[in-house]
Amino acid sequence: MTLQTFIEWFTEGAIVLLAILTLRQWQRWRDRSSLDIVFVFGTLAALTIVESVLGLAHIQARWIQPFGITVLLAHPYLLLRVVSHFRPVSIFIRRLAPASLFILLVALWVPVRPLQTVVMAPFAFAYFVLLLAYVAFAFRERARAAGGVTHWRMLHAGWGAALFVLVFILEGVIFLVPATQTEAGPFIPLSALGAALNYYFAFAPPPWLRRIWQSAELYEFLAEASAGSKNPTPDEVLSRLCTFVMSAVGARGAAVGLENPADGYLMVSVSFWDSLKSGSAVPEGRLLDAWKEARAVFIKDYEPAGAPQALGSYGVPIPSKVAPRGMLIAVLPKGALFIADDIALLRICCREAAVQLDNAALAERQHALIEELKQRQLAAVNKELEAFSYSVSHDLRAPLRHISGFTDLLEKSAGAVIDTTGKRYLRLIADSVVKMGDLIDALLVFSRMGRTEMLHSRVNLNAIMETAQRESMVGHSGRSVKWTIHPLPEVSGDPSMLQLVFTNLLSNAFKYSRTRQQSEIEIGVADGKPGEVVVFVRDNGVGFDMAYAGRLFGVFQRLHRAEEFEGTGIGLANVQRIVMRHGGRVWAESELNKSACQKNAINKRGSHACPVTKTRSLRGRTYRRSPASGASVSNLSRASSTCSSRPSSSLSSSRAIAPARFTVASDAHNPPPPASVRVTSNSCGRAYPAAGRESGVACSG
Repeated sequence: MTLQTFIEWFTEGAIVLLAILTLRQWQRWRDRSSLDIVFVFGTLAALTIVESVLGLAHIQARWIQPFGITVLLAHPYLLLRVVSHFRPVSIFIRRLAPASLFILLVALWVPVRPLQTVVMAPFAFAYFVLLLAYVAFAFRERARAAGGVTHWRMLHAGWGAALFVLVFILEGVIFLVPATQTEAGPFIPLSALGAALNYYFAFAPPPWLRRIWQSAELYEFLAEASAGSKNPTPDEVLSRLCTFVMSAVGARGAAVGLENPADGYLMVSVSFWDSLKSGSAVPEGRLLDAWKEARAVFIKDYEPAGAPQALGSYGVPIPSKVAPRGMLIAVLPKGALFIADDIALLRICCREAAVQLDNAALAERQHALIEELKQRQLAAVNKELEAFSYSVSHDLRAPLRHISGFTDLLEKSAGAVIDTTGKRYLRLIADSVVKMGDLIDALLVFSRMGRTEMLHSRVNLNAIMETAQRESMVGHSGRSVKWTIHPLPEVSGDPSMLQLVFTNLLSNAFKYSRTRQQSEIEIGVADGKPGEVVVFVRDNGVGFDMAYAGRLFGVFQRLHRAEEFEGTGIGLANVQRIVMRHGGRVWAESELNKSACQKNAINKRGSHACPVTKTRSLRGRTYRRSPASGASVSNLSRASSTCSSRPSSSLSSSRAIAPARFTVASDAHNPPPPASVRVTSNSCGRAYPAAGRESGVACSG
């Protein structure tokens, strides 16, 4: 047996095997695309078997030659039918191909002289070569659009068609130029063998080869997942899945629906396809039925509302165990040839995505449990501290009354015999008793702030700030103060508590800027993070050293000596307590001996600007609207006097607003440099930078 004979037998055996394997695939799927593939290789196998049987039986049949030519001429048309299942074919080609095949078959089988002319040979050659070249190009284009197993199978199909074209061209060259038989003849069986092997790898590859092709694609998917963030959000996981799937199977679009725990509907969470919008429900149909039954499905004629034409669509469930169950929907330009391979790849990707979604859900639950535990522990500790401070403050009153009473009795009864030094000692004792009483009162107010019921309502910050401004200036005539007040928004919170917050912030700004020849205090709104508004209180006071910022909001913690600035050291602790009850946090920023700015980050949702509408004259100051920015500027001349930092008694009554989230930047004036105190909403988890020294409150709601 010569090598050429062996190659021919091997090629024929590969074609017969290919026909058997494609027939088994059709028996499994029972669809038109599998049936057309059976026709492609079944006709070639039938020709091979018939020729072999006749050759072994030494039978000379006149019809075997036209039968063989018929099979060869039908091959490009049958492949074109296969292409039409995954790629739109133009109407011109769909009509020209069968018409040309019909003409050639009539010329071949009908023994009429006008049909069997020399013109039919080049016509047949052009039909075979051009149509098969178009088929090879279609397979190559599909291979470029897809990845994984589909990519390699389409690529081998294109190579098989191209090698078949080469076989026909070589046969034509030898027919026209017999002298080239020696040079071109050996390439014909090699090209035929290459075409058969490529067809085998394309339409019936062995499982081990499919796994190799699939593993390369899965490695890329896992590499992309590991290269992303360590704690990806569900949207990031699903977006990565859709992007990969569109490349892997050559999909036109992709979307992922997740189960809505409230009503059990499958809602589109991430979409890369216009006909399925994010936030919409997946319509009733075979895809939704497949999701309910937790099975993968391919729908050849999927046609949702808004789609211009019927499309092929994969539906593969995402089997999450902790996170909501979902389904991946991949939409193809037309149909699919290798459904089993595509579904196998999509199943693996969806299982991996389900693991990532479960991890994200578990991490979120863990974080929520940790936060809940922290809040419970903090609430228990605060409750104990409140009870302790309340009892201590009450228990201290009796000894103070005794000290004060007996000191007065001693001064009255023995005043004549006590010298000047003794009287000074008695005055120091009395002053200390008064100061101790003030501290106990402040401690009681601080304790009450943690127990007072919050009453929620809408709060106009313009009115709050006007009252705070008026209270901070009481008894301070002679001070030269420049006020710049911009329109402030309306927020949600407890009015009396918010009044205490801004009264403390303005009092601190007023107090710690009194060393300046002219105090400058500005109140307004600045841009913050998306969805937030920053309310600030800025002054040109003394500020404080940021090294001691951690002490700023502690009870009885002061960053200045009492001889420099009066106060109990409880005001900012109250501010922090109120802000925390509104769901926020407080911090401070400053530079020593520079301006201070207090900022409040407020959620824009549900709030609107409430411009200042009053223009009036108050005793000792002028109050007018700034023409450029709508801000209010007031100049004051008041006699300087101490600004009491004792919290206003009006705060003991709690009238409030719907739950609000605050972030306060407090007048960080207790220190020597400018300070900035801010409060950010826990709902956002963001901080809002402040210039100079700042304090403020962030509200959400």
